[in-house]
Amino acid sequence: MKPFNSVVILSHTWTGSSIFAGLLHRSGYWVGTETLRKPDFETYENARLVELNSKLLQALRPGVHAETPFCAADAEKIGLDAGKLDLGPFRSFVEECEREKFWAWKDPQLAWTVRAWSGVVDFGRTAFLTLSRSELQSWITLNKRKQVQSFGYTRKHHQSINTSNQAFAQEHGARHLHLTLEDLLVQPETTLNRMNETFGTFLGMDDLHAVCRLPLYRKRRDWRDFADALKTYLKNYHARDGRGLAAARSAAA
Repeated sequence: MKPFNSVVILSHTWTGSSIFAGLLHRSGYWVGTETLRKPDFETYENARLVELNSKLLQALRPGVHAETPFCAADAEKIGLDAGKLDLGPFRSFVEECEREKFWAWKDPQLAWTVRAWSGVVDFGRTAFLTLSRSELQSWITLNKRKQVQSFGYTRKHHQSINTSNQAFAQEHGARHLHLTLEDLLVQPETTLNRMNETFGTFLGMDDLHAVCRLPLYRKRRDWRDFADALKTYLKNYHARDGRGLAAARSAAA
């Protein structure tokens, strides 16, 4: 029997969290009746969880979006201010999860909202998996996907999220494991063993191949990807670090 009834993944974007969530799903953790799927991969994100997190942010921090600089103080205040909202729908959702016996959550918005869930979830019965990624690998991926950021912005943003996520997991969770995407790709057997030891799972390489299409035993991005990312960054330098979104909003106002 698994030692926990739930696992919550806390991460910033592009950490391979969908792969890790897929592994938990293959181990018997319920991830939702309906999950969100992107054009090129399954996210294993519970659609209702994402919806409720979006509503929390719209109600308490309507300006937050993917490139908003993360602020731990803001995340703490969201947790406090959530008590002023009607949390009935959130309790109902948790009850739905609990009926499944074993469940897992994954949504990058949880970096902002996880403290708000403390009022309706018994995190003492939850194990946390916090995820991060090489800052350079993150920067390359973001810019290749036209999310134009300077390296300094990416590093500060992700370090802030990682520090906040790990502090919460260590304080509130029954157990906590921190991994990186590079851990999984470069040393897959060792990383699967660490997950098995922490979460009471029995994951093997067949499970990883079933949910991961990335090449193993090497980092995801190489010098050619770096060159492509740098080209995109320089071409769109004027729109870096959220400036493009700010300009678009001003033009639409």
